[in-house]
Amino acid sequence: MLGASVASGAPGSTSFFIARVKSVLLDDSDIEKFNKLGGWRAIGTIECIPFINFNDSKTDPIIARPINSNVTQYPLVNETVLVKVLISKQAQNSLGNYKPEFYYTDIISVWNAPEHNAVPDASFFKDNPNTTSITGKFIANGETKRLVKAPGDLTIEGRRGGSIRLGSNTTGYRTPWTAATSKPVLVLSNNPFKTDSPARFEDINKDGSIMVMMSGHNIGFVPASANFDSYNTTVSVSEKQNIVVTDQKPQSEPTASLVQQDAKPIPTEVPVTGSIPVSNPIPPTVKNDTQLDEEELPEREDLEEIDVQVEDVPVYSLGTAESANVVYNSKTDNSPLGKYSERTFRPQGKTVKQIVDAYIAKNNEFLKGVVALSIKYSIPNYYDILRVMEKETIGNFEKAALRVNGSIAAAGLIQFTKVTLPLLSKFGITSLDQVITKSAVEQLKYVEAYFEANKNKITGADIYAIYGTVFYPYIVSGGRISKSDDFILGTETSNSWARKVGIQNKGINGGNPITVRVFKKYVDSLFK
Repeated sequence: MLGASVASGAPGSTSFFIARVKSVLLDDSDIEKFNKLGGWRAIGTIECIPFINFNDSKTDPIIARPINSNVTQYPLVNETVLVKVLISKQAQNSLGNYKPEFYYTDIISVWNAPEHNAVPDASFFKDNPNTTSITGKFIANGETKRLVKAPGDLTIEGRRGGSIRLGSNTTGYRTPWTAATSKPVLVLSNNPFKTDSPARFEDINKDGSIMVMMSGHNIGFVPASANFDSYNTTVSVSEKQNIVVTDQKPQSEPTASLVQQDAKPIPTEVPVTGSIPVSNPIPPTVKNDTQLDEEELPEREDLEEIDVQVEDVPVYSLGTAESANVVYNSKTDNSPLGKYSERTFRPQGKTVKQIVDAYIAKNNEFLKGVVALSIKYSIPNYYDILRVMEKETIGNFEKAALRVNGSIAAAGLIQFTKVTLPLLSKFGITSLDQVITKSAVEQLKYVEAYFEANKNKITGADIYAIYGTVFYPYIVSGGRISKSDDFILGTETSNSWARKVGIQNKGINGGNPITVRVFKKYVDSLFK
């Protein structure tokens, strides 16, 4: 019988046949079925009905076991599987004691869906008229979306959205992780964000939990907090500890062997040494995030201002301050922050273009470098990069520096801040003072490093996205401003932070909070 060829693909053939799952043994909750199928040895065993034309669905089901016991994927009720007749544990030889059994392998992906691929027959609904689930105790919610794969990616996708990806970035194929050449990436993601799209990539900023192992990629990570006040600083505590605990290692004689040392008991009591300090030490002042957020910062006027406090804004450049060749026309607008003034711009004196043309006329190598940058990042107009640099530096280009309390807080072609120093370290730059000692051509290497770190934003960027990537990358995605005109920069963190961003960049909106609309108007002034 086992060697017979059955054209219909019915049980008994040496080929696989299709069966619809009726039940899956996962535990001992149904003790009668648990004992009937073989106890814990039978975990993963299914009852199924062969999928044959005119087959009676009420016939006794076939018992089939998983073909692999190490890597398992148990089906759901009403999913279809491939079943094959193979040997059992009682097979002693090929003639007299074969004892065949049924085994199932792949779930047939009739819907090509990661959540389930169930196809119930008509009798299922007749037998279960009030059912709310065609997949048994597994309740499908329809929220699990399959992953988009880059060429060559391998993925394991759970029925609830958890996933593992062994992938890479591919030139010419858009992925959330970017690098100059194709390099491997390993992504473990759980509790994916909800989306209406039928397919998705993992999102490092939105998924419930995620681990991404990269190879020098940029992935556009946005930290939960941009407060790095204690970075590279020394924190001191004013009061002493109440108890000083000595190391509890037993003391050994110099002549003692290792065995003798190991045999010594550890002291049972913790000795207390030193003096007890004041009974009620005054704790240091600790401010919560809201208090820190609400603190008003002094205004940031222009590149020549000194003796003010400026808080660096991590992740993006603070931008340059007010230029003397710009005047404002004011109007009011409503926002979540209340009424405030929005300003439009018209130039006085030399235009941005006149300043740029005069500079590049004497710096041919610098111009070539800017053109090369525009080609590398598919920026349609290289001149837009020059306009942004002029506006950021008020025409001083590589020599521009914002001085705060006698030290430089921002410097160079796109006003690098301390936040960008890790990017510049590979060029031997450890302080902003060094930036303005370098030529414009040399500083273009630093600009390129910054662009590379924001490649997913700067590639193919228009003038608004170029300036947005330099000034406030949060509002940029895919080479365009991705936020609405009414979005207020900083409100993604808090309203008080939005006020700070406005105060620190007074040249854009007179110290008021900055909407995307007024930011675009400010960028438009580069063309006047």
